[in-house]
Amino acid sequence: MNNRTKLIAAIPLTTVLLAGAAFGQQTTRDQQRQQQQQTQQETRQHTDQRAQDRHAQARSMHVLSGEIIGKGVVDRRGERLGKIGDLVVDLRKGETPYAVLAFGGTLGFNRDQIAVPMEFFSWDQQEERFVLNASKDQLENAPGFHKDLL
Repeated sequence: MNNRTKLIAAIPLTTVLLAGAAFGQQTTRDQQRQQQQQTQQETRQHTDQRAQDRHAQARSMHVLSGEIIGKGVVDRRGERLGKIGDLVVDLRKGETPYAVLAFGGTLGFNRDQIAVPMEFFSWDQQEERFVLNASKDQLENAPGFHKDLL
């Protein structure tokens, strides 16, 4: 084959190789674009989920007082201490600093009451009750609560 024939034969081969490289680059760009879109979508979904979680947490921490009064209170071992008898509300600050814990007595009569700071309670979502990090002995030795002292 002479040089001219070789050159003519090489042109289609070069064209095929260049087209293949261009196709490969386009495919790589398409894949990168797809990955970027997928990552953006996953990020949006994750951000949306976090916002929904924050909203659900905020919503779950706001309850009516009627849903708190009467709820059982247990110690950290799960032993019943009493129940929430009332709530003390600070009207100036718009806060509920204390829950009145009713405990002891017989058949609900002659119960002792103490005001316990709300932050001392934790909420057991599964059992729908409050958990107080205190023992019965500690409660019995705590100063009592009387509404006239407010």
